[in-house]
Amino acid sequence: MSVYWHLDIYPSRAAAEAAKGHRGTIVESMDKIWLLTIADETWRPIGGEHIAEIGPITVTAGIKYTAQYMEGINVPGGETAVHHHSGSEVFYMMSGEACMETPQGKSFGRPGGKSIIVPPDTPHKLTITGTEERRGLMLVLHDSSRPWVTRTHEHGWVEKGICKGS
Repeated sequence: MSVYWHLDIYPSRAAAEAAKGHRGTIVESMDKIWLLTIADETWRPIGGEHIAEIGPITVTAGIKYTAQYMEGINVPGGETAVHHHSGSEVFYMMSGEACMETPQGKSFGRPGGKSIIVPPDTPHKLTITGTEERRGLMLVLHDSSRPWVTRTHEHGWVEKGICKGS
């Protein structure tokens, strides 16, 4: 089964509240009022400006999920520690670029381009590449019965640094 992350902006919190629905969350971030919703691919809210739908994001029937939303502002060269999540991590890039290293290789996220989606329980490391500050929103749609993030090398994977200099 799969779902999509929908990102819509509204001129006011009241307008976003009117369109929210039972799967939506309103977030004020990056000088905008966002309605962030987990739904099927064709779902659309009333009003607002539809910015993106990102997916598919794999979910398992019978598991209760929690959406952990974050904003990120990072300078080129910044990087995370190796970690993994108990659900998919999804990136929406507004500016700059990033490289995600996983055991399967590397992938890039850029504004207007393909978003990065990291599957559940996949160790990974994010490196901010290019010359511009990276701004974006992130979602970790995780198993509610497990921690949303684990910073560890428990999977036996050690990054190779393949994103440096990308």
